[in-house]
Amino acid sequence: MSHQEKRTWIFAGVTILTAGYYFIWLIIQAQTIPFTTIAYIPTMLWVIAAATVLVTLAETIVATITPKESKKKDQRDQEIYQYGEYIGHSFVIIGAIGALILSILKVDHFWIANSIYIAFVLSALVSSMAKLAAYRTGF
Repeated sequence: MSHQEKRTWIFAGVTILTAGYYFIWLIIQAQTIPFTTIAYIPTMLWVIAAATVLVTLAETIVATITPKESKKKDQRDQEIYQYGEYIGHSFVIIGAIGALILSILKVDHFWIANSIYIAFVLSALVSSMAKLAAYRTGF
């Protein structure tokens, strides 16, 4: 397994864990209060920060364990990276359009912020899955 593939697994795993935590937290909060009154901003920011730190730590550990592999990046790795990013960016665009529509409709900030967050999560997951599929099956 190449270092770039390991990085993709790390990114996907951390995204699933942190986003899963956030959405479970939201659902638990919604059991007692309406969604639009949940104080979601601190938790969302902490989850985003935690994801960033966890990915960085995990990638640093993997690079430390396998220092020779961490410096290798061939053309196949670059093409797979671009392929996955192109696919993932479509969800960022969809999320931006969705957030724009929600803001035009003057929907509560909760829904706008969470639609953007969902778009980023989906972008990360779809991008990672496309990369992993390309590593396993090729183009």
